[in-house]
Amino acid sequence: MRFIQNIPVLFILFLSSSGFAQSEPIVELTPMDGGEKPCLECHDTSKVKSILNTPHFVAADAHSPAANQACESCHGASKEHSLFPQSVSALRFGMQSDSSAETQSGVCLNCHQGDHISWGNSTHASEEISCTSCHTMHAPRDIVLNPLKETEVCFNCHLQEKL
Repeated sequence: MRFIQNIPVLFILFLSSSGFAQSEPIVELTPMDGGEKPCLECHDTSKVKSILNTPHFVAADAHSPAANQACESCHGASKEHSLFPQSVSALRFGMQSDSSAETQSGVCLNCHQGDHISWGNSTHASEEISCTSCHTMHAPRDIVLNPLKETEVCFNCHLQEKL
């Protein structure tokens, strides 16, 4: 009889100790707690895997995505995407993205703000052109960072300057 009287108290304690009473949302990583392995189970093309050979994937560098939840550092927490890949999308970059240029560039600026401190006031930003419109993160060598080849990328849009 005494146990039945304590059920409401036990229920309240259960609710307060579970995630039900938390005020901040929990960011859940992939089932394997981040890292590139769960992502590469499906995203195993050479275009995706090429990031493993870039400065963005140097695990020994504490500032690189490889040292900070790998793919999820840029593409967002992806537990739902890994469970329901056809209906839940991870953050995509470039022309195929549903995200705004500001959102895409915001991810880049989380680490590169000091490199491009005036990006938010730039002509590219005001024209809804993201960092990934020119830069290629998954390429072993970003052509834009090569001064001898940089204009090849610029001339894709700036044809008048080429003439």
